[in-house]
Amino acid sequence: MNMKNLLVTLTYTFTILLLGTTLPSQAQLLEKLKRKAEQKVEQAVDKGIDNVGKKRKEKKQKGEPSASASKNEKGPESAENKSSAESGAPISEGMGNKGLWTKYDFLPGEKVIFYDDFKSNDYGDFPARWELAFGSAEVAKLGKEKVVLFRGERPTILPDFTRNDYMTGATTIELDLYCGDGFWENQSSYILRLFRPSSKYSSSYSDGSGHSLSEVVIHESSGTLYVTMGSKYQVDLPIHQLTHKNGWHHLALFTDGKQLRLYFDEHKMLNIPDTKVKPAALALTADLSYSDDILAVKDVKIAKGGEKPYRQITSNGKYVTTGILFDKGKAVLKPSSMGVILKMGQAMEDNEDWDITIVGHTDSDGEAADNLALSRQRADAVKKALTDYGIKTARLSVEGKGESEPLDENTSLEAKANNRRVEFILDR
Repeated sequence: MNMKNLLVTLTYTFTILLLGTTLPSQAQLLEKLKRKAEQKVEQAVDKGIDNVGKKRKEKKQKGEPSASASKNEKGPESAENKSSAESGAPISEGMGNKGLWTKYDFLPGEKVIFYDDFKSNDYGDFPARWELAFGSAEVAKLGKEKVVLFRGERPTILPDFTRNDYMTGATTIELDLYCGDGFWENQSSYILRLFRPSSKYSSSYSDGSGHSLSEVVIHESSGTLYVTMGSKYQVDLPIHQLTHKNGWHHLALFTDGKQLRLYFDEHKMLNIPDTKVKPAALALTADLSYSDDILAVKDVKIAKGGEKPYRQITSNGKYVTTGILFDKGKAVLKPSSMGVILKMGQAMEDNEDWDITIVGHTDSDGEAADNLALSRQRADAVKKALTDYGIKTARLSVEGKGESEPLDENTSLEAKANNRRVEFILDR
């Protein structure tokens, strides 16, 4: 039982013992006490986030460097370094394991400004490139994945940016959420907290009925997945429409300061023309119903842009994307790659005179010869996906560049993410 429920239960017990019976007026009193307990938790979370904002301002003034990324390295495998989250029944790792997402039309931003796979962190540590606003979180091993595991009462974490306006302009956010029994059976939930530049990381924007428009809540109830933002925006999806239930699910969000679109796996859950929030920064909160519920995140990516392939190709002669993703060290497409592939297929379908060369690029991790071969194999995988879409093979050619043409120096996780890219070049 979490702290909020415990406090309400103790209040209820104390009142029964004191009054003996529960009259209507006493029931109202209990409800007021419950609301006050919940408000105190919310105030504590907001205060924690506000303190993070103040610390960042002080850090910027002092000129302290933020944690930098290093080469990917394997974490310790000894039992004493593993989180208890990996014990018990095997955890399903199937994200879209029944096939690629045919309805997914999300386009990630082209320029990665934040990326964290947590691989450079030791188990049990707080993730180095994040700030803790409230509760507790730690790097843990979940199945075969290195993740951030949430613990305690409404743990809330924020990406470690020195500025609190990194989401202004067209921005995309992608991350994977772990949804096990704690999420589906116990009604634990994930919350994306959005902040305006003037909010100092804490104030909410109400929809007029007392509900916050600065929070996107993702939760389950009665066999249905719900995504809500305020009282006006609520979308539900029967769980049986998902490709799988327990395991990792992909969350993707686009905002340009006005519009907001949010996807859960391939399903578009929110499509809001004007949020009124003008989000500039983000925090992640886990609301655990029970202390042993498992809520975790991995592979967090924030990118700028999101321009459609047609516009880039007609203006620049090529479309460059970091949104086509593969299993590590392999040429197996991740389901979340389908947004780019479908948009590219539509553009080629609408422009039958286009012939395209698909060029694969890697970062510098591993051997150069292996990366060269891998980049060609990945370009072939993209070609196959486009031919499966219906594009004629004769209109597509492939090339692999490996690590030979980096966009950025391979000295940070963001630089490596930008170098791992696919280019679609219009043949003149």
